[in-house]
Amino acid sequence: MRREYFTLQVRGLDEGPDPVIPILSILYEGPQQPLVDRFLHGGEPISAADIDVSYRLQAPLEDPDATGVLSLSNRITGEYLAEIDVTAEMMVSFLRAARQYGQTVPDTADRFRVNIDIDDGPSRTFESRILLVYHEDGSLLRRHSLIPSGVEL
Repeated sequence: MRREYFTLQVRGLDEGPDPVIPILSILYEGPQQPLVDRFLHGGEPISAADIDVSYRLQAPLEDPDATGVLSLSNRITGEYLAEIDVTAEMMVSFLRAARQYGQTVPDTADRFRVNIDIDDGPSRTFESRILLVYHEDGSLLRRHSLIPSGVEL
């Protein structure tokens, strides 16, 4: 499945008086069935709790043109469900909004939402509290990641 089939928009970055959950809105415009199949395990839909969201930089974060790859993966099998090229600037803005939103909700509440729309097909929505950010060398960048208190990695 090609990354070019995916388009990402981030929503909910406004810092208005009423907090809104930030959203990673993904549009998929490739062949439907391969993506639909990736979100099934044993014929059943993968639960939101079994989907990991991560972002791996491809250049240092300080680089103004830095990009990276946003990945959705199956926590049980480790399989990638989707990979999307994203600028570091867009992800930093999204993470900032998710942290700000997190300050307005209980510690146990989700911090962001992911919407996946398949062109002319089904859609999938789930919420999460964790988004791990990795340096281009593969090491975890804890200070940039969304890791709720009490979660051990």
